[in-house]
Amino acid sequence: MPGMQKTKAFVALTEHKRALEDELKGVKAKLDDLEPQVLEYMQRQGIQSIKVDSNTVYIRRDIRASMIKGDEALAEARARGLGDAITESIHASRAAAIVREFIDDPDAERPEWLTKVFNIYEGFKAGVRKG
Repeated sequence: MPGMQKTKAFVALTEHKRALEDELKGVKAKLDDLEPQVLEYMQRQGIQSIKVDSNTVYIRRDIRASMIKGDEALAEARARGLGDAITESIHASRAAAIVREFIDDPDAERPEWLTKVFNIYEGFKAGVRKG
């Protein structure tokens, strides 16, 4: 029966997919454990990037933001010309993009009003790119 063969193939692929997802969870957990150690090593050595085989491991700045709830934050955002981008709420990726516009230069002083509008989370991540 061709229908039964397709059903068996579907089941086999579903089981394979589940196994791969479990394996991916394990790989992500190992990466999460290693990333702080790699960042610490690179910071101790004073390097921004390092070539490993055919890849480059680099430090990237990670900025995340969410809007502070309340009328005061909304009023402050509108006073700063962000009325078009912000309504009662804003998607986290848009909030982070707005914040990055104002603090893209790590040596520049962060505008004080920014912390009245957004909760800002800043850290560093390790990235890997080919080449």
